Amino acid sequence: MFLALLLLAVVVAAWRRSSDPVRLARLDVTALREEVSRHPTDPQRRMALGEALDRAGQWQEAGLQFKEAADLNPNSMAARRRLVELLARAGLVGDAETELAGVLASQVGSPDYVAARAALAM
Repeated sequence: MFLALLLLAVVVAAWRRSSDPVRLARLDVTALREEVSRHPTDPQRRMALGEALDRAGQWQEAGLQFKEAADLNPNSMAARRRLVELLARAGLVGDAETELAGVLASQVGSPDYVAARAALAM
């Protein structure tokens, strides 16, 4: 019994380390693509890849990753906010407004909504 609990604790600790946002932020685009291919349903990995792609100037692909992260985790205002920011920065204000309107009803007043709306106003 003790051995089983110890094994479970080791597995849980390894799982937590594998999706640690700080560790993911340090990876480059190539490594993050590999991470996403191994764990395609993990929104944190998709967010990290989106951030790396944005830093690399690949905003269209970054937007796809933020959209996928938002689809995987519909409650993630962070993913939606980053998508709105990218769309607005690219001059796709109509698309940014549409994305923002999709979460408007449930998120008005939240810090992420306010940040997304401010990005749209730029």
